[in-house]
Amino acid sequence: AVAGAGAAPLRVVAVDLRGLARTNRAVVEGVLANLAEPRTLAAVAETLHADHAALMALGAFAGVDLTLDDGGKPGEARVVATFDERPPLSLRAGTYVQGTEGTVELEASLINALGRAERVTLSLDRGAHALVDAAVTASRRAPAGLPVTLDVAAHARSRSWATTASFDEASKGVAASATSLDGGHALALEATWRRLVDATRHASAAVKAGAGHSLKAAARYTRRAGGTDGNGPAEVG
Repeated sequence: AVAGAGAAPLRVVAVDLRGLARTNRAVVEGVLANLAEPRTLAAVAETLHADHAALMALGAFAGVDLTLDDGGKPGEARVVATFDERPPLSLRAGTYVQGTEGTVELEASLINALGRAERVTLSLDRGAHALVDAAVTASRRAPAGLPVTLDVAAHARSRSWATTASFDEASKGVAASATSLDGGHALALEATWRRLVDATRHASAAVKAGAGHSLKAAARYTRRAGGTDGNGPAEVG
């Protein structure tokens, strides 16, 4: 009887969106567009399950409710999609101690502020040896309908080792990565400029040899395949 009910013809003729205050409707309409394809109750239910997971993965919503309702005619239905948007601002602060060294971390995130399910995060760390580490990252899932999550970042870091190793170092860099929506494939690009200074003129020969400016760039492709030991996916690449 259950199998027979699942095979009953059913077509979604309308999708009602509710609760979207900041989010651009096109963002969720792109996810729910596949509801026009199923032709049975079981297929519609399966599609709704997958779409719910995809909508939550956008990171813009605290909750999503997808309800199947009467479409007005036999064999027709409409979907009522109700969204609970996350607050646009998230703040986090913390202090951490490891051994004799302590670090203060501050982080502020703008979530879906532009209505495109984007996330922009500013982080600042202050720690031992005059450590200052600042970074700005931006992330968006399925930009322009592409089946990837795009992340871009810029960072700046400075640290003084004058009291222990007689040198200072500073670096600035940018990075970008594209990850398939299922997490199976990822391509990352990164470039970093580094400056090493013998501030006290007492650094080791190895430090003096590496002093000055340097630029490094890297590209990395990662493929995740099913593990054989039952402990989850394996990383290749």
